[in-house]
Amino acid sequence: MKQLDATSLTALLSPRPGPVLTWFLDPGSASNPPGTPSIRERVELSGPVVRRWLAKTDNFLANEFPFGASSFAEHLTTHWRTPLWIAACWLRGLRQRPPRNLGQIDLAVSNDLDFLMTLQDELGPDVLVAQTPESFAFSWPGDLPFGITDGTADVMSYGDEVDMPHTAPGATVIVVDDIDWLPPNLLEDPQKAPLHLDDLLTRDYLGLEGELSNPASRLDQHRVLVTTANPTLFTAQLIQLWIRGASVVWVPGGVDAESIATTEKVTLTVPNR
Repeated sequence: MKQLDATSLTALLSPRPGPVLTWFLDPGSASNPPGTPSIRERVELSGPVVRRWLAKTDNFLANEFPFGASSFAEHLTTHWRTPLWIAACWLRGLRQRPPRNLGQIDLAVSNDLDFLMTLQDELGPDVLVAQTPESFAFSWPGDLPFGITDGTADVMSYGDEVDMPHTAPGATVIVVDDIDWLPPNLLEDPQKAPLHLDDLLTRDYLGLEGELSNPASRLDQHRVLVTTANPTLFTAQLIQLWIRGASVVWVPGGVDAESIATTEKVTLTVPNR
């Protein structure tokens, strides 16, 4: 892949009918309904399904920011929608910033309505998105205040193909240096954020060994387990694994990872740093 954008990534995923991402909810996650700490939700997404969500999210961003945007913040749980939001924003050229930098953020996405309403009161980002953590819901549960967008229902209304293609320059900074996302021992020669868009094509964020450490090595026959609970790092790893043809199993935090690896027929594990 010579350039990374929503068009190229969705084209790469679309022909893959099998699972490209299988996500497991941490039983202790805040996404679980109260009183149900033992629930282990599993969501399996095929290539066409991920392609549609990425395209819809890209179309949403293009419509909300017809003249472009510079930055976003995510305040989300480790949910299957989280890396898709982050990836779509990166591919559109938006820079990821901490939620506290209100004056520098154009878009904020969160599962926490109170958090979004606080941003709204403080004249924060232009676009505020409420993303339900309920995997199979068609909309936010209940009414949303004026000015806050439904990250499920509203995004679902957009087309399944990228309508307004945009390729951000490879040198675009997509993660600023005050976000703690890259473990210092992930790379032999660690380079902390900022992360640039073309780093996803040229640097190794997987930490694999031997022949598989070569970015050109294909992983088409592999089911790859990733256990990091850092959504920014996971999104970088996910994109790199998709480019190499892997099917990804995400168990944030690694709870029950060994048994899940067996049942999911995992063939390769990304080191958890």
